[in-house]
Amino acid sequence: MARQQGATRDRQELARRMAQGSGEPRKGRIRRYLQGVRTELRAVEWPTRRQLRSYATVVFVTLVLVVALIFLLNVVFAKGVSLLYG
Repeated sequence: MARQQGATRDRQELARRMAQGSGEPRKGRIRRYLQGVRTELRAVEWPTRRQLRSYATVVFVTLVLVVALIFLLNVVFAKGVSLLYG
């Protein structure tokens, strides 16, 4: 129980410090953020040109199939409504 209350107090203290700001100048915080972004982007495994082409082909084919399905359903429902209401 005491450990749980201590953890809650720690979280509250952290939230209070974050709300007040760390005292670090804004320019420094922005620079640190951008450095972190740069580090994360270096860790990303980027697709090769061949993989990218393959993924794009899959997306395009799926898009064409979905458009065709929607068109077909639109025609079927239009005919049904036309027959129903004359």
